[in-house]
Amino acid sequence: MHNASSHDGTGFDRLLTRRFLHQVDGVFTLSEPVSEALHEWSPATLFHPLYDHLPRGPRKDEARRQLGLGQGDVVHLFFGLIRPYKGLTVLLQAMKELPEHHKLVVAGECYGSWAPYGEAIQRLGLESRVLVHNEFIDDELVPIFFKAADNAVLPYTQASQSGVTALALHHELRVVASDVGDLSSTVVPELTGRLVSPGDPRALAEAMAAPWNAQPADVQGAFAQIRKRLSWSAWADRLTQRVESSLSEAR
Repeated sequence: MHNASSHDGTGFDRLLTRRFLHQVDGVFTLSEPVSEALHEWSPATLFHPLYDHLPRGPRKDEARRQLGLGQGDVVHLFFGLIRPYKGLTVLLQAMKELPEHHKLVVAGECYGSWAPYGEAIQRLGLESRVLVHNEFIDDELVPIFFKAADNAVLPYTQASQSGVTALALHHELRVVASDVGDLSSTVVPELTGRLVSPGDPRALAEAMAAPWNAQPADVQGAFAQIRKRLSWSAWADRLTQRVESSLSEAR
């Protein structure tokens, strides 16, 4: 289970989830927060593996050319389904605090009305600095967005874990994320990313603007260790170990 229930779902959603869970023999989750929410089923906790089936993509300059971005821009990426709990409004407010050469690429399908975000972009005077791709991004296009960016921003107000961090790690792209849910498990401070308090545009802007001063070798080593720890082979090993342990206890 990726989530125990939808972050912005209704009581009816949660009721259906519980009804489904009463029919299963066991539960595996991808993060501790989801396991805690489902404690009565005694779930086994795994982790969210990387999306390493995707190609690495073009060079940064070519990716930026394809997206219409300048080589001198500082490019922040907000990627994935756009839903209220993902904090895009907070990110837009943070962009207002940053210099003109900071650009934001929003790439993903909006669940619900785009109007509040469009109005915020106009109100904050960000029309020339926010590039919007309000649509589902096909797999073959995903690497272009991650290669063009300087970091991925996850200003979530709540979370369990995130597939976006799995994509960012695959592409060795640093993340600036809210310290919610299990997001901290994939962030090595100042090497693979930074964490900020949720809902704080000023703190988010400061984290987005601060230079990355770590040595390249240290950064590469941190990404390599996380990719190994969160690989599909490591995930499969842990899954089979948990299944075998459960079967032994059942006997």
